[in-house]
Amino acid sequence: IPFVGLAIFTFCAVSQRWPLAEVGIIAALVGLALRTRELQFPAPFWWGVTFLVWGLLTSFFAMSPELARETLIERLKSIIIFFVVMNALQTEKQLRLYLLLVLGAFMIYPARGALLNYVHGYTLFGRAIWNKTYANPNDLGAVALLTMGAALAIVTRKSERMSMRWGVASCAVGILTVVLLTQS
Repeated sequence: IPFVGLAIFTFCAVSQRWPLAEVGIIAALVGLALRTRELQFPAPFWWGVTFLVWGLLTSFFAMSPELARETLIERLKSIIIFFVVMNALQTEKQLRLYLLLVLGAFMIYPARGALLNYVHGYTLFGRAIWNKTYANPNDLGAVALLTMGAALAIVTRKSERMSMRWGVASCAVGILTVVLLTQS
């Protein structure tokens, strides 16, 4: 259940196609609550919680306390997502499948959309864009670089099937094209 919830969350967050990201993360949290013995709380999680507590304590003295508290809520969401990722991806097979999901979601929506927009002349001063978050070419380029890392991790793995490596390598070429067209 946690892996499926994380997959739903990730696909919806990367593609920004359907507003089901919250449903996915809630399902993952429910799944994790059902197996409390296996939960892990790694050191980076505790560092994030410490940062969150420090931010809460200093938010009372901020120039704009309401803005500081809104930011704290966003950081809390990030820590919850990090907690789910650390506990939902338990095996190497799950991690590989998750990386393929991220790569597929990016190729199906933002990369394809940005390339089609570029071909049809819908750009921002000659820079490739898509929509929503990806309407900013710098954001599109940054997420494309992160996705490129996932693609290269799969391509360079010798134990992967050759057909899988070639398919992911072609995706990496598409992602590199998007990065270059964003001029970021």
